[in-house]
Amino acid sequence: MAEEKKFGPAGGGDDEPRRTSGTGNAATPSSGSRAAAAAPSSGSDAAASPSAPGKRSGIDFRNFMPEHINKEITRRYNIDKCEIGAGGYGKVYIAKDRHFEDRLVAIKKVVKHDAQKTAAFKREIQIMKELDHPNICKLLETYEQGRFMFFVMEYCEGREVFDRIMDTGLIEEGVTSDIVKQVSTALKYAHSRGIAHRDMKPENVVFC
Repeated sequence: MAEEKKFGPAGGGDDEPRRTSGTGNAATPSSGSRAAAAAPSSGSDAAASPSAPGKRSGIDFRNFMPEHINKEITRRYNIDKCEIGAGGYGKVYIAKDRHFEDRLVAIKKVVKHDAQKTAAFKREIQIMKELDHPNICKLLETYEQGRFMFFVMEYCEGREVFDRIMDTGLIEEGVTSDIVKQVSTALKYAHSRGIAHRDMKPENVVFC
């Protein structure tokens, strides 16, 4: 069975997901997929068309994703001190869920340097809440404490595609083809909703 790949925010990248004004295949200088958890930088506020293909009807599951304000994250998660990823705006850690035995998550910790950056992080949260695809890392909940924001995301244990390349020097053609296929389906889904990741690279694609 082929390994599953995911893309998403890994290490707080410099380019957050951005909405585009179109509803079809939004062009992106660099995009994302279901592999790691790294988030690119917010830009345009242009909303995707409500008639964008792939839009689900019925229950809006975005309403069920908790956003905690001034709530201590360590009461829920035991966060490892060693970071597993880092970027221009934050660091990513593995954490154990105190409420569920053996459940691990990835937590991205970012600093709210100013009002503009805080607004960008909040836009990123709203965009991530809209994405529901097997090859895109899921945002589970968020915490906001003082100068920090925490993105709690699903943890992909297979490491980054970049790590695989560095370890072996290359990735065989069959695996590469599988990666491209899974990333492409995720990008097509995101673009159909008027969302561009803008930071597609091996570090942001992980094996699950």
